[in-house]
Amino acid sequence: MTLVWRDGALIPAGEARIDPADRGFLLGDGVFETLCHRGDRIHRLAAHLDRLRDGCRILGIPLDRTDDALADGLAAVAAAQAPFAPGGGCSLRLTVTAGVGRRGLLRSPGMRPTVLITAAPLPAPHPRPGPRAHEGPCGGAPMSLTTLPPDRPEPARRVLRAAYDAL
Repeated sequence: MTLVWRDGALIPAGEARIDPADRGFLLGDGVFETLCHRGDRIHRLAAHLDRLRDGCRILGIPLDRTDDALADGLAAVAAAQAPFAPGGGCSLRLTVTAGVGRRGLLRSPGMRPTVLITAAPLPAPHPRPGPRAHEGPCGGAPMSLTTLPPDRPEPARRVLRAAYDAL
């Protein structure tokens, strides 16, 4: 059974629900990080959490989870994924949305962010990396680089698409 971590609880993926009024679902109002777990560690965990917090700060999302709580959630999801992960590694996605609020662009007062952690097996190495590929973050599969239009600066944080358009 695949498990996810939603707002502090490890639950079966099939039971995880995102409220239809969640601003991340409706408006792309959120940030995410994709992390590599291999062996017993998460590659560059502190740097990922720093970038996630920086993105939340820029978007005005009050992330109230400690780094330790997020690290525990990531470790729990990785441990739950281990039986299904060939080679013992997995890709973790940590998504934070602004949470549930009223419709429209203005946020409701007192909103609480939605925090979701999911996992997937690491992709197999690409047989022939192209000229625009580099080695993956934990020595695994190459990851291709994305070319952004010349009029758009490369985002320093990973934000959901609508939030990037708003920046």
